[in-house]
Amino acid sequence: MDDFKNGIDTILLGRYLAGEASPEEVFDVLRSAPDDARFVYLFGHNPTFTWVANNLSGVRIDNVPTCGVVHAQANLEHWKKFQPQYAAFVGFHYPKQFLS
Repeated sequence: MDDFKNGIDTILLGRYLAGEASPEEVFDVLRSAPDDARFVYLFGHNPTFTWVANNLSGVRIDNVPTCGVVHAQANLEHWKKFQPQYAAFVGFHYPKQFLS
C-alpha cells in the first residue's frame, strides 16, 4: 500500500463540484486549500474543466477528454491568494495518447 502514497502524508477531501460548476467555483476550491498543501488535485466535468485548463495553463487545449489530466503549477505561500495567471503549464495527458 505504501507504493500509492508517493510521499503524500495526508489526503484531504474538499468540496464536491457538482456537474457543471462554474470556473470561479473551481478557483474557490483552490483558494480554500490549506497553506501546507503542496499538491491540489481537482476532478470535474466539461465544459468547465477545459475552460479551467486553458485559463490555468496559458495554452490552448480544445478539449480535456474523459480521464484527461492537465498539470499546472503555481508558486504560492497562501492558496487563498491564488489567481489563474499565477499557474504555469507543465503537461497534458489523456488515454488515447498511449494507444497505438
